[in-house]
Amino acid sequence: YGCPPEDAAVAWNLIEQDPPEDIRKNRAIKHLLWSLALMKNYATEVLNARLFDCDEDTWRYWTTVYVTALSRLSFKVILWNNRISSDNEGIYVTLDGVDFHCQDNHQMFDPSLYSHKLNGAGWRYEVGISVESGDIVSIVGPFKAGEANDLTIFKRYTKNLLLPDEKVLADRGYRGDDRVVTNYDSGIGDDLKKERGRLLARHETINGRLKKWSCLNVARFRHNAAKHSDFVYAVAVMTQLRISADGGVWE
Repeated sequence: YGCPPEDAAVAWNLIEQDPPEDIRKNRAIKHLLWSLALMKNYATEVLNARLFDCDEDTWRYWTTVYVTALSRLSFKVILWNNRISSDNEGIYVTLDGVDFHCQDNHQMFDPSLYSHKLNGAGWRYEVGISVESGDIVSIVGPFKAGEANDLTIFKRYTKNLLLPDEKVLADRGYRGDDRVVTNYDSGIGDDLKKERGRLLARHETINGRLKKWSCLNVARFRHNAAKHSDFVYAVAVMTQLRISADGGVWE
């Protein structure tokens, strides 16, 4: 299922605090587990319905309900204000753009979806990680990977959320804004460069955790574009629940 049982239990309890409207009364935690299985294995409806001994319509209904419900937990689990700390000299988050495969249009090539990272169609998201705790504190997206670069996304969205003297740490793709510091800035010493490198490497570790879920690393995302962000946010929620349970991220 892509996560330990205790993470699934936490997610279930959070969803049950405010269950989806008009949901069928016979809901059970197994339906959440079906959704986690879909996110993890991303097998076809036919295969998963057989695996979990249900018909395809039932499988489709419950997985749609609970992938969406998990994604909406992002408002409870992924919190921008969790980035604030008393240290770090006004640099509270690391930012990075990450691309995930999407369903390509085989009838008409769309260059705005082309991701050089994926060498194919993709949606781009900006992920923010707390410098202090390693928590996921923001996700912004989706954006067409060939249309919005990292710096453009930052200027349009995350920059507007920063405190007056706050800056962010990011890679070279974000250079060109005075609210961003990178490991390529002039005049930084070896110790500071090493510390920034450590934080950026930790960020890549979390990006890698997101892509361990098959729904986000398969070359062909079968669901439509409207559902893409539901899967991304749902995976991010489950990843953050594990980070919270572990008390941080291994570095």
